[in-house]
Amino acid sequence: MDTVAPGRVTRLWCPYPGGKRHPRWREIGARSVAWMAPFLESGSVDRIELASVSVGDLSSRSQPDSREEVVQFVSDTLMWLFALDDLLESDEYAVSSTRISPVIYRMQWALEGLVTGGGPEEPYSRALAELRRRIGTMAGALQVDRWVRAMQDWLSAVIVETAWRASGTKPGLDEYLLLRQRTGGGETVLTLLDIGSELPLSAEQWSHPQVRALTEMTMAVIHWHNDLFSCAKEMLLPYDDGLNLVSAFRTEYGVSAETAVEAAIRLCDRTIARCRSVSADVRGWAPPEVQAYLDGLEQNIAGQLAWAAASPRYRVTAREAFRPAGRGGVPSDASSRPPGIPAVDHWWQAPAGTPVSPVISVAEATGGWTA
Repeated sequence: MDTVAPGRVTRLWCPYPGGKRHPRWREIGARSVAWMAPFLESGSVDRIELASVSVGDLSSRSQPDSREEVVQFVSDTLMWLFALDDLLESDEYAVSSTRISPVIYRMQWALEGLVTGGGPEEPYSRALAELRRRIGTMAGALQVDRWVRAMQDWLSAVIVETAWRASGTKPGLDEYLLLRQRTGGGETVLTLLDIGSELPLSAEQWSHPQVRALTEMTMAVIHWHNDLFSCAKEMLLPYDDGLNLVSAFRTEYGVSAETAVEAAIRLCDRTIARCRSVSADVRGWAPPEVQAYLDGLEQNIAGQLAWAAASPRYRVTAREAFRPAGRGGVPSDASSRPPGIPAVDHWWQAPAGTPVSPVISVAEATGGWTA
């Protein structure tokens, strides 16, 4: 079997500082484990493994300077996402769209505060309904709506992901990248940034084309980094469902695992380089609340990378397969041209009618991606 060597160490480029975290991260994580425990049916999820995820560390790196109530909510949201993800990837649900669709439908109602039905997933619905109630006490209507929409997007994507597993086929690169924007659940955390900063974004600011592109690129990089950290572990499974960025490159181009890893890293680095370019433009006109949001996006890329490098959730051996390169690292690909993948190319196009200077010429934009 062609796999990625678990002990191989590759440094991942990240130009943002990410060492900061909330000082009470351990207590926050412990409270999340205690909060989720009553909702878990015995045997449905490995509680010890769930506790080892260290959501207190991850949430505290996401919002190191926010008040503790908000960081706790981020941590509890992450705990719920990891717990439900583990349940839905169990043998009972992972390859059955017929079984998983009614579960997701009931979860959608839980976001409205209505918990129905029974089965192993019912405690997760109750936990989600509680999260929905809690966010309503700490955020404005627009902020709540964004979080609910992000949760709905993630739940819907789980159905599509399950359909791919059930089909026995693997998505190509473009199909996978489009799906991965939602299956990672990253936007559920990013929607909480302006709650933590206490500088809420208006509807116009949130949906501004450049701000939206930065949000999507941040989600993508976070999800792709997770794929890189988990690929060695996933390749040791008895089957490859193709639902990983490395696998998608292999499916699309028929290349080796090592070559696919290199291509995935280049795509990550090129996208981070694009983030920096767009962010520099936005910071030229952005008011304080948007500036704070951009700071939060950068913090989340760096913080998640630091967390994933130490998380046992992605490890095959005691040694990491990847490590952050730190701010002094060098990108493997900093090209200003779009990669030639429809699912992501729009991030390289300057939105019309916005105060942004062109980054690439029309001639340059015609360049394609090569694996």
